[in-house]
Amino acid sequence: MIAFREVSSSTKTRFLLVRALTEAPETVRLAATKRLTEALWLDNEPQAWAVSLLLTQILDLHVSVQEFAIHQLEQACRDPVMAQCAMQQGPPIELLARNTFFALLGLAEERGLTAMQHAGLLGPLAQVWYAREHIAYVARAEASLMKPSELPPHLYGQLARTPKGCAYLVELNVLPEWHAALFCQAGVAYHRSLEARVKAGFWAGGHIGASNHGVDVLASHGLLNGLFGASQSPVVSVRGTLFFVCSLFTQCERGREVLAAH
Repeated sequence: MIAFREVSSSTKTRFLLVRALTEAPETVRLAATKRLTEALWLDNEPQAWAVSLLLTQILDLHVSVQEFAIHQLEQACRDPVMAQCAMQQGPPIELLARNTFFALLGLAEERGLTAMQHAGLLGPLAQVWYAREHIAYVARAEASLMKPSELPPHLYGQLARTPKGCAYLVELNVLPEWHAALFCQAGVAYHRSLEARVKAGFWAGGHIGASNHGVDVLASHGLLNGLFGASQSPVVSVRGTLFFVCSLFTQCERGREVLAAH
């Protein structure tokens, strides 16, 4: 059995692993890929060599290997450090183009965002989110509340993780609409058709506020008071949504300062 500390330092051992991943029969390639995923982290640090090899497996000729590699990448890249490591290997355009989940994860790293812009992928994705996905996100988020660690990534929150992404977020001109929705929230208690829009604004604001850059964007557009003003809403589900949204702000220093101030 391969010892991964040896693989990370031994050219010969790594050569044998690469051959098993790329030249062996399908069953061996799949087994080698599964073994490889155990080496993505060593001593709490992402292993760039293992990430690079796993990225090559998404191009495997057999669907079983491809799907397993993609699934493992999705799970690993929920951690921003691993997502950054994956993007630094060279953003996998094929995967970003065909897998929306991974595309969202890639946006947290500037190289991923730049690659998607150059490939013409970011504009269409932003249009879909503006048209329907930011509303559809409400149901997905509520379905995952029992498992907060599995909260789906949000386009606007991923963009807010980098200065370049924040600039693009402002260019999308969606912030004024959220401002109007958030500040009318007290009046929608008996207009359920608008409740989803309000909650969508909460989740968008919460995800943006999960990063220091994002908090500054919310503050500069006057959205923080509208967001936290929901604590006075007569609608129980609206106040409940705010409770979970507040937890997103704890992920960064500026967000924790905002929570303390409110």
